[in-house]
Amino acid sequence: MKHHGAAPQAEFNFDHELPAGMESFSVRWLATWFGCTPQHWINLVEQGALAAIDLRSPGASKSMLRITRSEVVRYIHSQKTQ
Repeated sequence: MKHHGAAPQAEFNFDHELPAGMESFSVRWLATWFGCTPQHWINLVEQGALAAIDLRSPGASKSMLRITRSEVVRYIHSQKTQ
């Protein structure tokens, strides 16, 4: 008996869309890779849509945000399902 519903789609593995060997990314790197601004990634972090680690040293005025590979993949998958 054939099923006439929509065929299940394989989930795209976004992990392979990112360079191998990199486990975290700066907002500047992500902006260049995805063709947007660093502020876009900062906004996502500030809105709580994306988790990041701030590696700035004590007393530093600028943040040094790093976003893990798994968090980037998680976020992209969450946007794909919306």
